[in-house]
Amino acid sequence: YSTTFPSEIYRKCKLIVPDDNVNDYKNADIWEKFTNIISELVAINAEVAKGVEDKINAIGKVEYTDACMKNIIVARTAYDALSKDQQALVTNYSKLTDAEKKYDALKNNAEAAKVVEDKINAIGKVEYTDACKKNIDAARMAYDALTNDQQSLVKNLNILINAEQMYNKFAEDATGIDEFINAEDLKNGKFIVNGKLIIIKNNKKININGLPE
Repeated sequence: YSTTFPSEIYRKCKLIVPDDNVNDYKNADIWEKFTNIISELVAINAEVAKGVEDKINAIGKVEYTDACMKNIIVARTAYDALSKDQQALVTNYSKLTDAEKKYDALKNNAEAAKVVEDKINAIGKVEYTDACKKNIDAARMAYDALTNDQQSLVKNLNILINAEQMYNKFAEDATGIDEFINAEDLKNGKFIVNGKLIIIKNNKKININGLPE
């Protein structure tokens, strides 16, 4: 046994070996009581450590879910409640720390992806305006800044892609409008100018969003 007794063992030993009887330490009866206490404490510590090991194993596959987070917290709380001697008996502690690191990484990825999803949703109705273009560019820049793992978590990427394609089509359709609008005689109707669709209503040009300019 170690020459340095844990406080709990020392306390129990003092009950059976008072200071004034320390010279009788090798007495067989006292030694038997001492070894019984040691065995009892070793068994208790082993049982407690085993309980924590079971909680760590219960974490299972690390996923970004409330259930997984709860299992990790339960295991961590149980481990931190142990004495240092008991913690030393936990053989799978690294499994707990690895789970905590992986969960934190998954959480960070999910939160980063959520920020981009919000930017994509902020695009709203696609219109040929500077404000809409700004929202599209902001969403694209945020998405491109993500890691591959984070990008794979973005559920509405198709909205961004469709918005980009629609805006680019609007920009193409707008080509040639400025030249046409300078004509002296503006008649109501739809016209093709330089291969692009131009709409004139009430002698006013209608922009690509269907609104007067």
